[in-house]
Amino acid sequence: MHLLSPFHSCYASAVPTFQCSFSQADICALIGAGHVRAAAATAIAFLACHPIGAKGDECMWGPYREALLEAGALRVLLEAALAPTEDDNCRKVIEKAAAVGVMYLCTVVSCCV
Repeated sequence: MHLLSPFHSCYASAVPTFQCSFSQADICALIGAGHVRAAAATAIAFLACHPIGAKGDECMWGPYREALLEAGALRVLLEAALAPTEDDNCRKVIEKAAAVGVMYLCTVVSCCV
């Protein structure tokens, strides 16, 4: 399982953190830390978003989408949505954030895969 580390002032610097892997013990601990996974999934979805104020076809582009795809964000979001979570409220946030992130990333998936 991969997780987005805390944000830096430059969002682009967050992209390489998808490369960070966790041990099996860490993964088991994260199952009980749904709030951490919810925050990470929400951050990824935010990075995949279009520029604030975009309208119409402008929404089909996001400045970090290609880099996120190349870093494995689509897989990360799907894993987050499918992994068990003890807290039902966190599960709902994770599922919604993952769905939004996947939707944004799918707008450019054909150019990057």
